[in-house]
Amino acid sequence: MPAKTVSEITAYIGPAGEGKTFKMLRDYASRKSFIRCDMNHQAEMEKGARVIYNRAQMASELVSGARKICWRGVEKDPFAGFAFAARCAAAVKGEVLLLADECESMVPHTLNMNQKDPNIGYIRTVLKRGRHVHVDLVWTAQRPHEVNPTFRSNTAKFFIFKGMEPAYQKYVRDLAGADALKAMAGLAKYQCLEIIGGEYRIISKTGRALQKK
Repeated sequence: MPAKTVSEITAYIGPAGEGKTFKMLRDYASRKSFIRCDMNHQAEMEKGARVIYNRAQMASELVSGARKICWRGVEKDPFAGFAFAARCAAAVKGEVLLLADECESMVPHTLNMNQKDPNIGYIRTVLKRGRHVHVDLVWTAQRPHEVNPTFRSNTAKFFIFKGMEPAYQKYVRDLAGADALKAMAGLAKYQCLEIIGGEYRIISKTGRALQKK
């Protein structure tokens, strides 16, 4: 039976401490194959994973069949490190979850994603052809307005946590309108807006829908 294909890219957006990492890891807790790109040494990202720092070790682990990886090779050169992770994820047989944590620090906002550059090509593959290479891409951000626009344009589902900065609020308003911005202002910690196709609903800490717009 062929590997299950994926159909969407998902984003978890919010300031530190509001619950985006908690929800993201809970939502994907059952995944058997993943590469978590972690440049901030978060203890939560290490749980259930092999922590890897260099490319040779990453290649060796993947060849040996290891499929639960916390990738710290994004520390010194976040862009090249993430591109390498994207390349590895696309090369692995079977479905893989690729997580870009704090995406705005990995892929520059101003980067032209249509350039003929190998690293850009690896990232573009998982953005535009993820379902064909069996890679499910998830990205997180504290400053979504600094994320490369190619990520937003290819993302189907957003989980938005409460944020107060003007640029952050403008991003939410542009994404789902003034009503969504008002709803975000009333969110408690760990609550979020789930936004799909410009429509939103409020999600509780446990994942239950509290309101649908």
